[in-house]
Amino acid sequence: MIIWTNCYEIVYNKGDMTICIDCNKDIYGHAKPDRCRPCADMAKKGIPKPPKEQKRLRVARLGIGHTEEARLKVSASLMGNTHRLGTTQSFETRRKISFANIGDKHHNWQGVISLYGPGFTEALKFDIRTRDGFACFVCDENENGIAHDVHHVDYDKYNHRWDNLVTLCKSCHMKTNSEREKWIQCFTAKS
Repeated sequence: MIIWTNCYEIVYNKGDMTICIDCNKDIYGHAKPDRCRPCADMAKKGIPKPPKEQKRLRVARLGIGHTEEARLKVSASLMGNTHRLGTTQSFETRRKISFANIGDKHHNWQGVISLYGPGFTEALKFDIRTRDGFACFVCDENENGIAHDVHHVDYDKYNHRWDNLVTLCKSCHMKTNSEREKWIQCFTAKS
């Protein structure tokens, strides 16, 4: 026999005792108890409810959404909100933001355009790779979808003469960072 209900809880009466809604222990004593003393203390202290109780409360709220009146209030409160969270910007807006942060306008600008000087362009690097047949100067490995590096033979990053530039794969280019004198002799002897 049910003796007390509210929107989430049901307490069953078994004669002189009731059952705790959290741990299903028998409860004796005060009127309309829904929890035994330990479970009531845990609820007061904010200790999470047992999994069985959490599931029961989750099921009780299942399918219950906001009323139409509540939805209209939320919608009205968000009107005119300018945050961009969860939305995509148009191509034109992204382009404007990109151009607004170019060069010295960018927060991370350090005042240097290139470590290699103004003449070391993508076109020059492509011409050097074409001259070398898109193959590594040391191991003759061909490019496979990834462009090889263009290396300065004398390690002077401002010397962009054609006879000072060679094509190297990533592996060989990393090897040339040590024993520089040996590599300079190797590249000058081969060319």
